[in-house]
Amino acid sequence: MKNDSTFRVDFAKPQAIHVMCFGMEPVEPGVEGVYASQEELPEWLSEKLAVLAILPSPPPLSDVPGLGRRLSDTVFWVYA
Repeated sequence: MKNDSTFRVDFAKPQAIHVMCFGMEPVEPGVEGVYASQEELPEWLSEKLAVLAILPSPPPLSDVPGLGRRLSDTVFWVYA
């Protein structure tokens, strides 16, 4: 079964990264929550964020297939 979950990752608050899942089933249980640093995120999520972070901000709202999209300076959608 294909996983179509999307994770909203928000770096807006100092010293906190908020991760929320949208979709039927998270790719990994327990990914949602608040993290103190990007190093604490699951490796797959951190790697996708690193690629999305190079996109311009404010971005054109276009998908990067298999990765996600950058919504603002601090908010990303990451595809599972």
